[in-house]
Amino acid sequence: MTIKKFTKGRNGMYILNIDEKKYRLHEDLILEYKLIINKEISNEVLYELIEKNKKYEIYEVALKYISIKMRSKKEISEYLKKKEYSNIDIEEVTSILENNGYLNNNHYIEAFIHDKINLSSYGPEKIKQELKQNGFSEDNILEKIKVYSDELQYERIDKIINKMIKINKNKSGVILKRKIEMYLLNLGYEKEKIISSLEKFNYNDEDLYKKEYEKQLKKLSKKYKDKELEYKIKQKMYQNGFYDK
Repeated sequence: MTIKKFTKGRNGMYILNIDEKKYRLHEDLILEYKLIINKEISNEVLYELIEKNKKYEIYEVALKYISIKMRSKKEISEYLKKKEYSNIDIEEVTSILENNGYLNNNHYIEAFIHDKINLSSYGPEKIKQELKQNGFSEDNILEKIKVYSDELQYERIDKIINKMIKINKNKSGVILKRKIEMYLLNLGYEKEKIISSLEKFNYNDEDLYKKEYEKQLKKLSKKYKDKELEYKIKQKMYQNGFYDK
């Protein structure tokens, strides 16, 4: 077979016109097999080239995946497994990516933490959890997460508490505090900081208490009287997070 034309592609790949067909091969293979000089090629050599070229194809797929955003080694490996590449080829390609500087744990962790701090409401524990899910160890994360200072945590927590108080005016102070605490814990903030911040805010629900009391009185007075009525009202108030005033 005769190589009739070379066309340069991206990422070191070339398109070769061999007889009536086109093949994508990496420039390293073209140089290794001296294809620019020796334009004649056998079926056996072509098959060998195609097999060796798979590594470069996987590498190109991985580079494209990385170009969208920074990835961890675990993320890239899982992505390539879904493409049904062999474990041996994946391991070899990820090693090449590491050697070429495309996989840098420290840079990835720093960028990930920076993005989560600036583009989400996540607390440090949730950020650490996601980094662990991406294949990083506790030791790799601990030093970098220090950028999420106590001061910044308190600032974020206070902002979230203030917002939730404003949009939950129909809930008792007890229920609202419990709801806020759970919400902040799920976001990954430290419990002692949450509790400390919650104590600083005013959860005055006097008007809400009176409104709820009148509601229960009107409803329960149809069925109960005197002390039993008071007991039933108090019971309902407690269930709804309203304590004695």
